[in-house]
Amino acid sequence: MSKSLNELWKNPCDLHRKLKEFEASFDDEMLDGRFDKLMPVEDKYGNKPIVLALSEEPLHLLVDRVRAVGGNANVFVREGNHIISISAKDDSNPSVASENWADENDWESGSSPISLFIHALKQHPNGIQIPSTLPAPASDSATTLLRSIGEETPASSTRDKELV
Repeated sequence: MSKSLNELWKNPCDLHRKLKEFEASFDDEMLDGRFDKLMPVEDKYGNKPIVLALSEEPLHLLVDRVRAVGGNANVFVREGNHIISISAKDDSNPSVASENWADENDWESGSSPISLFIHALKQHPNGIQIPSTLPAPASDSATTLLRSIGEETPASSTRDKELV
């Protein structure tokens, strides 16, 4: 883990405070419709689940949050002064030629920061399949496909990004 992540975990209240601040600012920007075009994932009822995370959090927390909302989510990650959008879909048979990292035996843990995973997503534009649970092996064969769907968006900008 990076030094900053270790420092954050020494005082989990700091990490929680940062996440709550991000949630509050995200809510304000959602009201303005800023992220409407960056939310393609819908559940079976037509709702668009949203998961928020900080780039310095461990990846297993993001996977847990996505699983908690049913395995499909529009994920927004704050990385410095940017917000990165990710599409997360519970899909054991993805239709795209995504990179398969779904073998639970290949994962020592899910403690790597989300920022490293974002870097990997940028290298694999068709997405990356990962286990539906980290670090423990999943009880079924379902995997979560995380696919970057937008460019980094300056957090202070009011202009929507077009999907690529």
